Amino acid sequence: MVQPMVNIFETTNLIENELVALHESVSFKFNAVVEEFITILRSSDSLVFVPCSMGKDSSTVLNAASEAYRVCIQNGWIEKTRPLIVSTVDTLSESLPMVMYTRWVKSKFIDYAKDNDINVYYDIVTPSFHEEYANKYLTSNKLIPNAQRNSDCSSILKIVPSERYLKNLLDRFKSDEELQQYTRFDVICATGQRNNESTKRKGNMVIQGTSDKSISDLLKEMKESDLNTGYPLFLYAPIRDWSTQEVFTSLELSGAKPLTRSLAGLPPLPGFLSDFALLLAIYGNASSDVCEIAVGQKNSNGCNGSSRFGCTLCTMVQHDKTQNSLAKHTRWKVFLQEEVLRMRISVIAIARFGLFRSPDPAVFLSSYFYSK
Repeated sequence: MVQPMVNIFETTNLIENELVALHESVSFKFNAVVEEFITILRSSDSLVFVPCSMGKDSSTVLNAASEAYRVCIQNGWIEKTRPLIVSTVDTLSESLPMVMYTRWVKSKFIDYAKDNDINVYYDIVTPSFHEEYANKYLTSNKLIPNAQRNSDCSSILKIVPSERYLKNLLDRFKSDEELQQYTRFDVICATGQRNNESTKRKGNMVIQGTSDKSISDLLKEMKESDLNTGYPLFLYAPIRDWSTQEVFTSLELSGAKPLTRSLAGLPPLPGFLSDFALLLAIYGNASSDVCEIAVGQKNSNGCNGSSRFGCTLCTMVQHDKTQNSLAKHTRWKVFLQEEVLRMRISVIAIARFGLFRSPDPAVFLSSYFYSK
């Protein structure tokens, strides 16, 4: 029986058409998010706060927010002194690639902001000494979190430090004659949270566009924070309806010299880096996600293992595929990546059996097979 021949040219054309449609859709969605930020900045007394892990999602949000500031300042729609606040939380237990990458990319973003007259306040913040992972969880101060236990690790290690940073910064503005006016502004906390399984929000901004949408309409779609900062703070997730593929494609198309040329013939998307090849390479090494936690929601129960490019000692999952993937690369082995994994196995044992009266067979076998 003769097998039917596959028309490779037809298949190639089909794939190319799908990529063209994807590039066109991503460009449209990104520009719609930029327009949303512009609407927020122009229509009300608001400033933007981006809690940015510098992972793929929060980097996409920061690209859009900084582009909105650039456009507004260039056109004289807002004053040059309007702050763009950015914070990156280092839990002091972060994945090694992200520890190194965030330090490098911070200086790049600050240079970009200066070149475009954006008044950026960007700091890498850490938990207080008594809140650090080792002092909280390895000293019997709190139970080590696991998937079966209601964990507050993300609140302690990520949310509280960001809350403290924002409050202290706005308190500093009060004593600055030029900046004290911004203490009365609404703070829009823009996060990279996404939820592909949720029902599309009513009046989807991407489909409807934002030119006719007032700031009151936008604020109605935002959830007011339950944090006690003493300042009005609203939560905003501009890419929550995006797919993972769309986020990665956005980064490929972003920057002055993007990694990928738009097959739809559209110009590159704005970006604070000339390209995002390094970030995409890090994801390629690890094949996973960054732990995205919403600043402004203290009742968060942790990432529950859904995103595991975060803490190296994360005990919310039994097997951390991200950290195991990194350990296969010599470039991370020399930074003791394997030793960190062995320590994590011991911490998991304690998390599952607090008294650790007997060996945990599951952990013992994991350690045995990993060593092989």
